[in-house]
Amino acid sequence: MVHLAVSEELPAIVSAAERQRCLKALSCGDTAMSEPAMFATVRDGVARFFADRWASAVLRREVMWGPEDFESWVLQFEPLDEWDGECDGGAVVDFDRRILAWSCDAPGYRVPRVSFVYQKMLAAAWRDFEIVHVDGGNEALARYLPSAGEDTPALIVQNRGPDRDPPVARPTTVDEARRCVTDDDEQENDDDAIRAWVTLIDADGKTRQRELEALPFDLLMAKTDALQALAALGPAPIPPEAVVSEGIWINSSERSAGFWGPPELYAMMKKYSEHWQDWNLTWLKKGYADQCAAASTKGMPMTNAQAVAIVVPLILSTQQFDAQVMLGAIGGGLKRTANKAVGCLLVVLSLPVLIFGLVTGNWRGVLITIAVTSLVVLGVYQFAVYRFKRMVRRGLSDSERERPQPVVAGPQDEGMRRKRIDELLNRAGLPRLAQVEHLFSDKKGLELLAES
Repeated sequence: MVHLAVSEELPAIVSAAERQRCLKALSCGDTAMSEPAMFATVRDGVARFFADRWASAVLRREVMWGPEDFESWVLQFEPLDEWDGECDGGAVVDFDRRILAWSCDAPGYRVPRVSFVYQKMLAAAWRDFEIVHVDGGNEALARYLPSAGEDTPALIVQNRGPDRDPPVARPTTVDEARRCVTDDDEQENDDDAIRAWVTLIDADGKTRQRELEALPFDLLMAKTDALQALAALGPAPIPPEAVVSEGIWINSSERSAGFWGPPELYAMMKKYSEHWQDWNLTWLKKGYADQCAAASTKGMPMTNAQAVAIVVPLILSTQQFDAQVMLGAIGGGLKRTANKAVGCLLVVLSLPVLIFGLVTGNWRGVLITIAVTSLVVLGVYQFAVYRFKRMVRRGLSDSERERPQPVVAGPQDEGMRRKRIDELLNRAGLPRLAQVEHLFSDKKGLELLAES
């Protein structure tokens, strides 16, 4: 007999949509290195369709400004005659039925408290609207479009089955899910990586901690090999709430376990509960706090203010995302790497010359040789940088170079944006800007987009 209990109720958080890569071009060109999105606005039963090659990357920011500002943002894009179901994200805004249905992958919001704060802000921005976050991409979004009629353009949706479950990006086994860090640099860079937290409880009540990239399928199906593999993993510290997306505590001696995470995990555990014969399973409403109690630790809980400080900087920003910005960021990263490489090369080339100077005492010749070598290397490097920039400019299509820069949703003035967001936080019952600004990270622009 399997008992799956829910600790109070299912938390109102929204799981991240599974990313689908766009397989064909929209009217705005090749999508191999873009973030395409489709949009529909519905008024008086008539749907209008729009697409943009880069809009999916900033969708989670623009949608936060509410229905009117969001519609104005969408109307800037390329109008289309039909709906295309193969994009990274998108939205349907039905002003007649007061529904916002949207699909957008946001890995940075996998932490339940961050997701909770984001949803509270979104609900405050879209008052009187039903908000639906759709898993399964734009094919699933098409269900929220009105039926085709005389005044509505034809809808074309590539349907892969009405009852198709959206793909779930989870490792298959504990071995695949284990977090492998091999050196100090990677450890330092990996501290903020989102993870799953596992607590193993022995018969005598002693607890052991483990960390995984995500809870794998073999563990969710209570396979004996998975439990043994968990026990064999190396110990892990108690992780802070800010980096935990889901968790589980397991007491094998009492055959009981507690789970928490996104609604997707709850649905999966209902499906897989038959594999947990004679176990008592509990869904933990308080998530991280409940697992801390099971692990007999205070942990490092996260406050709403800290979550707001993660969400708000991106919404306040006006950084755009397009081919030129993306390639500029890539070029900047490559240039920093190249600068380090050139410095290392100069050191390597100079060492034999310095050794020669130590042996012969001819320091004048050594200095001249190092100076000439440096000039040659730096000259070649600058020429390579020039050629790279020229190649990038030629690589941009004419449509990309001539494409007008879209205006971000919401006020363009920084002061007005701050005022609007402060009012939004107040309506949502969350800490105000003055209370959270000291918690903002130093990251800007594309770094914020990449994080979220």
